[in-house]
Amino acid sequence: MGLGFGCVSISTNLYVAECAPTKLRGSFVGTVSQFGYKLGTLVAFWSGYGMSFRKSPYSITWRVSNIMGVRIMAWLGNLKELLRNVKPWPS
Repeated sequence: MGLGFGCVSISTNLYVAECAPTKLRGSFVGTVSQFGYKLGTLVAFWSGYGMSFRKSPYSITWRVSNIMGVRIMAWLGNLKELLRNVKPWPS
């Protein structure tokens, strides 16, 4: 998990830096990465909070979190295909 998170944090910043306009490059890199971290934390917190009210059966809680993760993974995979044809900003 740590290796995956490290690769994602480096590659996202690199991708945003390549696609951002030259004058706004630094602010885009910081903003996009922080937005992603905070959005992930928000989703994890609220899904955990929602599952904390579940008393029985406990086996449903890990299934819900896994289903959410698979849906996000599929969405990001589709997003990758959509962004394949995006041209970077002219320098």
